[in-house]
Parts: sequence; structure tokens; C-alpha cells
Amino acid sequence: MGEKPRFDAMQAVKVVDRLATDPAESEAVLKDWKGFLETNFSLTEDQQAWLAAVDPAQDAHVRQILSETINSAGRLRLVVAMIADHAKPGGLYHELRQEAVEERPAGLRNNLVIARCDANCQNWKWF
Repeated sequence: MGEKPRFDAMQAVKVVDRLATDPAESEAVLKDWKGFLETNFSLTEDQQAWLAAVDPAQDAHVRQILSETINSAGRLRLVVAMIADHAKPGGLYHELRQEAVEERPAGLRNNLVIARCDANCQNWKWF
């Protein structure tokens, strides 16, 4: 077996996209998404600490978002947005968001920020 891929925000999007077509794997992820990440990805110490810090409310929230996205028949998706960090010169961070594919009548998207990491996908934070 080869080396596990490094986990980053784009990997999260790829996993959820793949789960929409693989019911068995999606059931496993919804049952234990943290275990899925630990089993399938090479996690940094920061990412391991981030997972260990998940409280029951955050765990339920992530499960809900994953379930909604997987079962939305393409109406919802996870996206990664790269945002300028104006507090640091040249700073960037990634946001992992759930986004509605169709625009709402007012022309605004229904975005929900799930987690954020710096440009190298270290220093993860929950939202």
C-alpha cells in the first residue's frame, strides 16, 4: 500500500464529491468521518489536534453538512475558497464551505463556512 495522501481542504471536497456516487463509502464517512480522515490521510500534528478538539456539537454539525451535501442530488456542494488575510502581509487562508449551486431569488448564494486553515492547510479552525 502506498503512502497516504496529505489532507487539505481540496481533499475534503474531492472526498465528498466521490461519496455522492458511492453509497457504501458515504455511509462509512457519515458514521465516523474523523476515523475516515485518520485512516485515509496523512495528518499533521495540527490536523490531529484539530480533530481531537471536535466537540459533540461540532461533530453533529459536520455530519449534518456531509449528509445534506451527499444527499442533495447536486444542489449543494463543498467548495474551497482562498481568502486574503489582511492581518498578514501576503497572507492567505482557505475556507471549506457548503454552497448552494442554484442562486437564491435575491441573487445571493447560501454559503456556510465549515472550517478554515492557513494557505498551507495548517492551523485549522472550526466555524
